[in-house]
Amino acid sequence: MDNEFVRRESIINTAEEAISLGISVEGQTEAYFAKYVLGRYLAKHNIKLGEPIILGGNVTFARVTGTLALLADEYDYATSLYDFYGFQGKEENDTLETLLKKLYADSNICYKNNIYIYLQKYEYEALLFSNLDVMCNYFYDSESEKNLCKRKFVDNLKGKKPEDVNDSIQTAPSKRIKKIYKRYQKIMHGYIIAQEIGIERIRAECPLFNSWVEHLLGLSKTVNK
Repeated sequence: MDNEFVRRESIINTAEEAISLGISVEGQTEAYFAKYVLGRYLAKHNIKLGEPIILGGNVTFARVTGTLALLADEYDYATSLYDFYGFQGKEENDTLETLLKKLYADSNICYKNNIYIYLQKYEYEALLFSNLDVMCNYFYDSESEKNLCKRKFVDNLKGKKPEDVNDSIQTAPSKRIKKIYKRYQKIMHGYIIAQEIGIERIRAECPLFNSWVEHLLGLSKTVNK
């Protein structure tokens, strides 16, 4: 009986050691990705992702840092999934690095060490370029259509890695997909294609995304909020 009690208590303690992670996201597509793709992946590593807080496309300095500050108080850690491309209030000459530096310096969060801000370069859809075969297979049924779809993407991307695909407002990742597959709908298709591709393939093709996931997998229960 004593051994059985110890075994049960051990199971309970193991479950209690799960790390809680709050996340704020840009829109519904990112929320679905966080909940059904990233969240399930992190759960295998004893990290429990909370219900995503959606900013509804209105991603500003004040809303981002305010939301992350609240999440950092509620969870062990807080993180984000916003597009650099659509971040409001950034200056014309801002890079991913300079924008992140400004966010971390904000008075709402500068004193907290349990926040990891992730900005997708440049847009969520960039992740879908990690596997063109999977994307085209999802869009089309016939082999000829799938092959044509892939050729169009290869020509369009011109050898760029997924996170480097962005030249202007007209050539953002989502616009490129829409140009080749006109029926593309961000909310409906976005997270399902990512789910089919899988986190590991996305990590292999997207270094910045991989760094974010690596950081999350390295979280521990020791934290100073």
